[in-house]
Amino acid sequence: MIRVTDARHVRDFVVWIQFNDGTNGEVDLSDELYGPVFKPLQDLEYFADFKVDAEAHTLTCPNGPILRPSFSITKSRSRPNPSLNRTKPYRVLSA
Repeated sequence: MIRVTDARHVRDFVVWIQFNDGTNGEVDLSDELYGPVFKPLQDLEYFADFKVDAEAHTLTCPNGPILRPSFSITKSRSRPNPSLNRTKPYRVLSA
């Protein structure tokens, strides 16, 4: 199973994510943080305080997970996840 092993805030809502298979990349999450559940994360200081949860293998903030692990993996690898019903491709800034 692919797991998030490390992540760093790069700028704005861009995060660098490392996986246990050695792949990594920068992901812009700015288009994903909408709706009431993500309201606190729209504050850049709050967003930048994320951590990698060692048990859940995803990015978390003080009020809980930011994204489920499969979403983080899909987005960082620029492959749309059919379960998300997205019509546009994800933007990977670098890999």
